[in-house]
Amino acid sequence: MPRTLVVLLALATLICTLPAAAQSAATQDAAESDSTRVPLMLWSLSDADNTVYLLGSIHFARPDLFPLAAPIEAAYDRADVVVFEIDLADMQAQAMSLAQRGMFADTTTLAGVLPDSLYDRAVAATAPLGLPEAAVAKMEPWMLSLTMTSGYANGIDQHFYERAVADEKAVRALETVAFQIDLFDTMTMATQTSFLRYTLDGAGSMATMLDGMTTAWAHGDTAALDAFMNDGFVNFTEVKQRLLGDRNAAWVPQIEALLDGADDAFVVAGAGHLVGGESVKALLEAKGHRVTQRWSTPR
Repeated sequence: MPRTLVVLLALATLICTLPAAAQSAATQDAAESDSTRVPLMLWSLSDADNTVYLLGSIHFARPDLFPLAAPIEAAYDRADVVVFEIDLADMQAQAMSLAQRGMFADTTTLAGVLPDSLYDRAVAATAPLGLPEAAVAKMEPWMLSLTMTSGYANGIDQHFYERAVADEKAVRALETVAFQIDLFDTMTMATQTSFLRYTLDGAGSMATMLDGMTTAWAHGDTAALDAFMNDGFVNFTEVKQRLLGDRNAAWVPQIEALLDGADDAFVVAGAGHLVGGESVKALLEAKGHRVTQRWSTPR
C-alpha cells in the first residue's frame, strides 16, 4: 500500500534536441536506438499539426532528481498547454476543507474502528512525526495512511506547475481535487483499515521503497515501476481498478481531445498510470495511436 499511495498522490524523455516536425519517425527511432542513450518516463503521440507529451511523474521526488534531464524540460518548453491530474492551485486553496474530509465528523474515533493492537501501532508510528494522539484519534484510516507516506520534497508535478504559472501557459486538469479525495474517502472502513495495516507494516522500509521507485523513474525502467504497482495492489484488485484502471480509461478521451487540437500539450501524471498493460499508454495504443517512449543521453 505505501507504494500505491505514493504513486497516486502522491510519481521521460526526448532525444537531446527535440526533432523538427518534419523529421521522419524512422530517423527518430534510429536515433533513439543508440546504445549511449537511455529511456526516460516521457512518451509522445502526434498528428499532422501537434504533439502531446506524456510525462510520468513522481509526486514525492528526491531533491537530487533536479535539474531534470534537458529533453524533459525541452518538451515542456515546446508545449502551449500543460495538463496535470488535478488543479494544484485548487488543492492549495481547499487544503483546510480537504483535510477535514479525512477527519471523523461525529463522535467516531480511530480507536473505535480499529483493533486495539492496530491503534496502538498507529499512535506509536506517528509520534515521531510530531502528531499528538489527540489528532491521530480523529483521523480516518485513509488519511492517516497518506500522512505516513509523506517525507520527500514536492514532486515533479509541483515543479512544472510553478513553471507553467510563471510562464503564463494554459493550465488544465484531468480531474478535480474533490474527485481524488472521494477515491479514498468513499472506501469502506474495512478497506481503509487493511490499507493502514499495510502502511504500518511497510513503514520501516519506506525510504528504501521510495528510493527504488525513484531509481526506476530515473532510468525509464517501466518494467520495474510496473512491478512496484503490481506489488502495491496485490491484495487490492478492486481498488486497483478504481484508482488506476477506471481513471486511465477516463483520461484517454481527454488526451485524444488534446491531440485533436492545434496546440502542443504536456501532460504530467503519476508514472504508475503510464506503465503496464492497462495504462494510459496501452489504452491509447489499443485505439490505434503510436505512442513513442523518448530517450536521452545519460547525465
